[in-house]
Amino acid sequence: MGLVALGLALPSVCDDRADNALITKCQDLGARGTVADVPALEALLGDARENVAHAARWGLEQMPFADARAALNRAATALKPPARIGVLQSLGNVGDAASVKILVAALDDADADVRAAAVFALGKLATPEARAALRARIDACAAARAAYFKAAGRTADNAVRAGMCRDLLACGDGLEPALRQGAQFCLLKALPEKDAAAAWRAAARSPDGARVCGALAYVSAAPKSAALTAAFAALLQDPEAPAEKICAGLSVRGDVAAVPALLALANRAEAPDGVRRAAVFALVHLHAEAGLAPLAARIRKGDDAAGQMLVGFTGPAAEQTLRALAVDADARVRERAFDLIRRRHFTGGVPAALKGLGDADRAVSRAAFRVLKEMGTRADVPAILAALHAAPGNAKGVDALVAITGRDPLAKYAVLEASETAAPPAKADLAEALARIRRAETVAERNDGFRWLFDGSEASVTTNWHGNEGWWEVRNGLLTAESTPVRTCRRSSFLVSDLACTDFDVRAEILLSEDGNTGLGFRTLDDCTQATGVQGDFTGPGARWKARHVGVILQKATKARNEWILSDRGEKTVVGPDKRKTVTRFADAAELLKAYRPCKWNDYRIVGRGPHVQVYLNGQLMSELYDEWPGYVRPGHFALQMHPGPPMKVAFRNIRVKVLDR
Repeated sequence: MGLVALGLALPSVCDDRADNALITKCQDLGARGTVADVPALEALLGDARENVAHAARWGLEQMPFADARAALNRAATALKPPARIGVLQSLGNVGDAASVKILVAALDDADADVRAAAVFALGKLATPEARAALRARIDACAAARAAYFKAAGRTADNAVRAGMCRDLLACGDGLEPALRQGAQFCLLKALPEKDAAAAWRAAARSPDGARVCGALAYVSAAPKSAALTAAFAALLQDPEAPAEKICAGLSVRGDVAAVPALLALANRAEAPDGVRRAAVFALVHLHAEAGLAPLAARIRKGDDAAGQMLVGFTGPAAEQTLRALAVDADARVRERAFDLIRRRHFTGGVPAALKGLGDADRAVSRAAFRVLKEMGTRADVPAILAALHAAPGNAKGVDALVAITGRDPLAKYAVLEASETAAPPAKADLAEALARIRRAETVAERNDGFRWLFDGSEASVTTNWHGNEGWWEVRNGLLTAESTPVRTCRRSSFLVSDLACTDFDVRAEILLSEDGNTGLGFRTLDDCTQATGVQGDFTGPGARWKARHVGVILQKATKARNEWILSDRGEKTVVGPDKRKTVTRFADAAELLKAYRPCKWNDYRIVGRGPHVQVYLNGQLMSELYDEWPGYVRPGHFALQMHPGPPMKVAFRNIRVKVLDR
């Protein structure tokens, strides 16, 4: 149903609404109007308000009715500029062949803008009559030449299109360079393949730069055929040909048939360097392994772009090229090779980088360290440590250790072990690495919700702990308890945290003397004189304990539950609500003990979530307990134990906790 029939005729709108409402109505009629709405729009074509007239033209352009096209044709002769100019442009948009005579007549109009609009519209119509009218004017009129070229592009018949392109090229220097380039390209695309090769060869050797550009553009767009590829490649042998641009076109073309000619050019010593470079890059774009050798030669000369292309070249042959460059006799080449290995993220280059750590050239060794910083693993840490011992003061080596530990926290312990025996120069490097690792861990833990229970200060003890019976003191930033032959410890004493919780992730570092014995208790009652909860145990390597309880989950035996060891090292123990116990071994106890660092600092961690408890030593899971014994899961405190027995020293540092209670 038309809008007129709906009582929304345009005249009432003209009288009662603003311009924007009228413009919207014209657009609406173009999309949904009927033949009955054509006169209303035609009446607005000559409106003095340019935006209203434009909206009316647009509306008529959208209508699929012959009456709408007839209205535009009438207006094209009846109106005067500037309204007539817009209507002439609309005739080109509508594509009505009946408009050609009107447009041809307008070519002789006294108004230059009218003539230009008619030329533009004829180019869009591209009918035989429109093409003929434009052809007659291409020698003298630049706008006609542009419109004629546009008409050529809209012509489906290849033979006709080729003829039109020849017409334009026949204008010689009178044809604008951009049009000469476009006409040459369009001509080659319109020609049959058997004729295109010869025409391309002639155009590529032309002294006319615009025609050459058109011919070169055709290289990448032409159909992939052996004849055309051979024609393109053959011209590479001509020293006068634009070889660099031909190579670029062949690389985009993607036809591997061009590889032999490109390889010959890449290896031709007398060819200009820029030409050889273009040939090599074209080979790489075609993913031709034959291009890797000349590409490597360019990398040896310091060509950064060649290096980047090798980074993107996939496959074993490219990887082997990188390995070969990494052992090149020239130190600068080795340095570049390690940089490329890093940028490619080629893990197969890590062994070469490990060897490069000891390179006599410091720049090479630094580049090798950068590879390991990004791709090194815990297994590579010993080689990095050895390199730092041999040549201390290498900041890149410290960076690599910190980065590897960030990816694999267990790598820290190899660094820690090495730092304790390192000579002073290397010791400083390792101390810096450990300090940075610790800072990174602290930031990560703080961001994850951890809080300090002991940070090395007296204040953190008085604020967070109570129950000290005179054993515990802060000494040099360490929370220490020590018994001696003169002052013996006759019963256990516990330093108890003010914090109480049920679920937690608690972490600390512990140092024990030979005969030391301590534990990190959890879910403990507020009692500093006896064990009232469960603890992860920790014992020294001396004759008294022989590290027997390292990583074991213990409790004080009671009448109700007469057992000390709830889960031994290497065991997962499950206790059901019925108090039945099931034990499975997940690792050998002696093998797990290798993670223990006797008489040195050890990382200790206990995670408790409901009945599930896990104890870790230096990142290694030592024991696991799932205990549903009645009353086992309860809120409680943390407790640090001073154990009775022979003289011993116990030290804690960096105690922090994340409460997991919901």
